[in-house]
Amino acid sequence: MEGIRDNLGARIAEAEHEGRLGEVEGLGVSLAGAEDKPAQMDR
Repeated sequence: MEGIRDNLGARIAEAEHEGRLGEVEGLGVSLAGAEDKPAQMDR
């Protein structure tokens, strides 16, 4: 899971740098889901 979060973070940074704001938003949603997943699995 950590690798997925790291990859999403890098993709967000790249999209921000290139001005692809719609992609930044979508990737942010994916990142939030990836960050919440371990807590869901613990429940």
